[in-house]
Amino acid sequence: MYNFLFVKPAFALGRIFWKGGDEAIINRFGPDGAASVVVAGSRFAARFQSGYLYTYALVMLLGLSAAATWVIWATMR
Repeated sequence: MYNFLFVKPAFALGRIFWKGGDEAIINRFGPDGAASVVVAGSRFAARFQSGYLYTYALVMLLGLSAAATWVIWATMR
């Protein structure tokens, strides 16, 4: 009788909170959501990686030019 009145309902309630609360809400927006964002960002960034040094040098030069242009433009305002 104890098993029927207390144990089984407690297990059912725990399963509802586990599946509905923990897996559906907390993990979706917490660690699993952050991990999926990192994976998607890594896949996106992997398209731009060629392994050639001149490509990385060009990107650094473009970034430096953009930063210098922004600084010059900001100081002249």
